[in-house]
Amino acid sequence: MKKDKKIVSITVLFMCIILTCVMFMQFKIARQTNLTDIKNMNEDELKSEILLWQNRYNEIDQKLTNRKLTIAEYESIMQNNDETTKMLDKELHELEKLIGITDVEGNGVVITLEDNEDKGVTAGVLLNLVNELKYAGGEAISINGIRIVNMTDIVDVNYIVQIEGHKLSSPYIIKCIGEQNFLSNTLNSKDGYIRTYTDSGMTVKMETQNNIKIDRYNGNLDIKYSNN
Repeated sequence: MKKDKKIVSITVLFMCIILTCVMFMQFKIARQTNLTDIKNMNEDELKSEILLWQNRYNEIDQKLTNRKLTIAEYESIMQNNDETTKMLDKELHELEKLIGITDVEGNGVVITLEDNEDKGVTAGVLLNLVNELKYAGGEAISINGIRIVNMTDIVDVNYIVQIEGHKLSSPYIIKCIGEQNFLSNTLNSKDGYIRTYTDSGMTVKMETQNNIKIDRYNGNLDIKYSNN
């Protein structure tokens, strides 16, 4: 009995560490924001950027709050070790998906974006899609095989899209695992991503797929601090 409680306690502690890491990843992103780019933004662009970061923070903050409440609930029922262990295993798996440290497979949608003579794909176009997929309940997202997590950098460098330092080119294939109907309906709604960017001249295609495979995030998840 004592051994079981010890295992459960260690698991809870591990989950708390993961939650803390996710929270500090947000601070890491903010610290890495290019100050030169910010200085060159006009007022509308700056407002848009602030709103984007605010939405990112609110999203992860809400997830952290929900996870902490769940862990508190688990700790309150630790006397039933079998039930608690099963619940912790399930929650731990969800946390692993949240920070992208595990391979995932499931049903979802695949969106293909292509450059054309009228309009090219930019980092902003991809970020807008990622945000809309998350809003629609996307559980895991990848772009050209690169797993997208909350601290992933998607930027334009000399008019070339880069993700985590990797240069990308058209076509851009975005895979998202989640509830297919909700994802499709959200993207195809009147003011949704598909219609908005198709009307603007972008080449956008979407299809639902089953058994989509998305590899784990293979970047550096270490959180480092600097006094600079």
